[in-house]
Amino acid sequence: MLVEFMEGGVFALALVTNREAPRGRLGVLLSSGRGMTVSPARILVSVDCGVPDDRAGCLALLREVEARREALADGVDLAELWDVLEGEGPDFGYADLAALSFGHEPCGDEVSAVMRAIQEEGVLFEFSPGQARRRDAGQIGALRETQAKVDERRELMARLSGWLRESSLGHFAPEPEGADQACQELLGLALEGNASPLAAQAKEVLALADLPSTPSGAFKALVDAGRLGRHENLALIRLGLNRDFDPDVLAEAASLARNFRPDGEGRLDLTAVPTATVDALGAREYDDAISLEPLPGGGHRLGLHIADVAAMVPPGSLVDKWAAVQISSIYLPEGRRPMLPEALTEGLASLRAGEDKPAFSLLATLDAAGQLLDYQFRPTLVRVDLQVSFPKADELLESGQGGILEPLESLSLGLLSNRLAAGGQNLNLPHLNVTLNAEGRTEVWLTDDGSRSNLMVGEFMILANHLAARTLMEASVACPFRFQNPARPLAWNPPKPLSGRVELAVALASRRLVGRGGLSLEPLAHSGLGLGPYTSFTSPMRRYLDLLVARQLRAHSTGKAPAYSRQDMLGLALPAEETQRAIRRMQNDRQRYWLAWHLAGQVGQDFVALVYDRRGRRGRLCITDLMLEVELPSLPDAARPGSDVILRLARSAPGPELPGTDRDDMLRFEFVSLA
Repeated sequence: MLVEFMEGGVFALALVTNREAPRGRLGVLLSSGRGMTVSPARILVSVDCGVPDDRAGCLALLREVEARREALADGVDLAELWDVLEGEGPDFGYADLAALSFGHEPCGDEVSAVMRAIQEEGVLFEFSPGQARRRDAGQIGALRETQAKVDERRELMARLSGWLRESSLGHFAPEPEGADQACQELLGLALEGNASPLAAQAKEVLALADLPSTPSGAFKALVDAGRLGRHENLALIRLGLNRDFDPDVLAEAASLARNFRPDGEGRLDLTAVPTATVDALGAREYDDAISLEPLPGGGHRLGLHIADVAAMVPPGSLVDKWAAVQISSIYLPEGRRPMLPEALTEGLASLRAGEDKPAFSLLATLDAAGQLLDYQFRPTLVRVDLQVSFPKADELLESGQGGILEPLESLSLGLLSNRLAAGGQNLNLPHLNVTLNAEGRTEVWLTDDGSRSNLMVGEFMILANHLAARTLMEASVACPFRFQNPARPLAWNPPKPLSGRVELAVALASRRLVGRGGLSLEPLAHSGLGLGPYTSFTSPMRRYLDLLVARQLRAHSTGKAPAYSRQDMLGLALPAEETQRAIRRMQNDRQRYWLAWHLAGQVGQDFVALVYDRRGRRGRLCITDLMLEVELPSLPDAARPGSDVILRLARSAPGPELPGTDRDDMLRFEFVSLA
């Protein structure tokens, strides 16, 4: 017996080889040569025929019948059949349809041919195993419209997959229509993996192009197609910050800079007071300056002058809205992305030497011992006389030719001493700088955040931020206060007195043990600084949170209503802090990426590392030439905190920030020996 049934959505033709298979099933031989059993209820068409004695003869017969039925199906005119059945009802058996189609009592081949034609065409009639349903004109129109879209999508996918395939082979291929949408789908897969709502479409086009249907496959396809760079910063794209300033924002910033008038606000004129800026080497944005005036009786008036961005950028302006999205300036090895346009940050707001500039200043009176007597915040006009980098300031201090910097340093050391006595810490460590030069090569070097001038400027900024927080707290003005819980104790006992590598190990370990910190609209202690209320307003051109605080402080100091209510501040500050944290993580990851790129040719090289913490056999170490912290699962007992060991670079494999990737796995080190 010859039988036909559906298997996996297609017609299966078979010869019955055993009518008494277990559980009432039929044993059959398929045209593919595979044997199986099938329930009699699944049989659609059956024809009694002789079964050849040999397997080859059976397969030849099946191929012959298959070809005959396919040929008959090609000749079935379903459109004519649909017309003939007008008004005859919706449901029809296949034998009746075959009789109408062929004009006589149908044989098994002809019944099968009609079934095959209806299942293949799929529009005029709805196929089911027992019968066919004639669709009405409305249903047919909707199906054909859907089918047209499917066909259009299929053709589009063929063009797109061909383009991606050629691009992956390094061949030039013009972008087809629909390339933009396809690239968005691929980008979604690269950024979010399977969580992307566009993942299925992206995987489809990648599979058709014979490319890996994975986030890495999507990333490589976009690179090959010229839509992404080889070193594309995917984390920046995820943050929604991968863009240049809108022209309207640039135009408004230029207008603000051009039309700003510093007078008329009762600004205190301090242009005659000696004033200095000390900034990073190569700085282009000067947002803070320091002045010091001797007072009768041996005291001083200390001035901390901050670029008065709060007076220049109105809340709700285009520039402000832009900054509220960007949240901060971003500093990456491949370049910087300022939060505010350069017309402000390098023009009007920048405290450049020799120019009268509007500032918002802390003016603090201190006695001869450096104790704070009183202070005020107010708008000022300043003129910078000395503009130096941190290295140059250190050089001047070392040579005894620091001028105004020398009494400033002495005062800052007193402030530091007071903080340390109150339980604060000074954990300024060297940090790694990684940049790309004009030729695109990585340059790596260390800067000392604990140098004399760094420490001096840092202490003054800490004082200004603390007093700003105190002022807003006492006035009950909404403010995002910064807090930090007490640090956890060291897990090891360093020898006293601390010196050299042991002192560095303690500082490294202590930095990891600092308490949880964050923002709160309630003033809380900042244990790391050894201070009470604390906030930050000293970088308003680089951090949006600082700009918010500067607006509150400025409004209060000039007798105006607060710029923001508590509810306003809650809605602005906490989301901004979350974005700021994400930006810091991205900056750290990006530096690690380019460091891995820099070290890619040094696999197998040995490095000196300082052990600074242990938990059982697991140890934390710092390769101090790079200030690169690593963790090893096993160290010998002799490798105690404060000791040096030799590590070997075993892996340096920078890769894009794809879903599920471990950023720490880019660089891997192995223990070699004690140093």
